[in-house]
Amino acid sequence: MTADPSGTIVQQIAGVESNPTSTLTLTSATTARSANTLVANNATAGSIVVPSLTLTNPGALIPRLRLSINDATSTAWGAVSVQIDLWSAAPTFTNGDGGAFAVATGAANHLGSYTGTFSAVAGDGVYAELAPVVGTVSAPRLAAPTIYWSMIAVSATGVTGASKTVTLTAETLS
Repeated sequence: MTADPSGTIVQQIAGVESNPTSTLTLTSATTARSANTLVANNATAGSIVVPSLTLTNPGALIPRLRLSINDATSTAWGAVSVQIDLWSAAPTFTNGDGGAFAVATGAANHLGSYTGTFSAVAGDGVYAELAPVVGTVSAPRLAAPTIYWSMIAVSATGVTGASKTVTLTAETLS
């Protein structure tokens, strides 16, 4: 078993837990988001780089996702509902960051959706714990260990801070 400096288990070699993490750097836009909009790293659809994470076991179960944003703007993400979609290959979108969530290509690669609501704003940002939309666990059974993810602001946000980072941590069970 290995742990990060805070003591959080990040991988258990015997095959029980792993917590792969991935980040998404938001655009520098500082406007509010409407409900059901894409949260991405570029305002231009063709320039979006879909974030990914690597599982230590491509057959792992994913019962929960943790999400945080280092945006402490009081009007930004507090109490906002979000959805994370997991994909076996990166999808493309018809819009860029802040546009309506609309997948252009990749529907056959969709693995599952997770939803949750961000906490109240803390001094250093917000956090959320996301559960699968269907069932209690997602079991993607991938040929490769890489999973891509996209984010939707399900409810509207307030004015957000510029160029913040979203951190996604997948809690997995082997």
